Amino acid sequence: AVGRNLCDASLMSRLIRLYGKIGLPTTHPLLSPLLMERALVETRAHRGGVTNLVVPAGLGVANFLQDVSYDEITLALRSMAA
Repeated sequence: AVGRNLCDASLMSRLIRLYGKIGLPTTHPLLSPLLMERALVETRAHRGGVTNLVVPAGLGVANFLQDVSYDEITLALRSMAA
């Protein structure tokens, strides 16, 4: 969402902090860009080629992305881990 200018970086940081405060994980040791890409390929195969990845677009607002690249996944996961 941040990489596509759908969400401000400060809002994403706020959401990540809030998720942590209520005990929701924002990362997992087994999660990798390759695993995420494989999961999205599987999802597309079972949903007629559509992903519908939900991303924040504002406070209380979300958008759906259908075309997410491996590079976008890698960048997003790296930024979440930082």
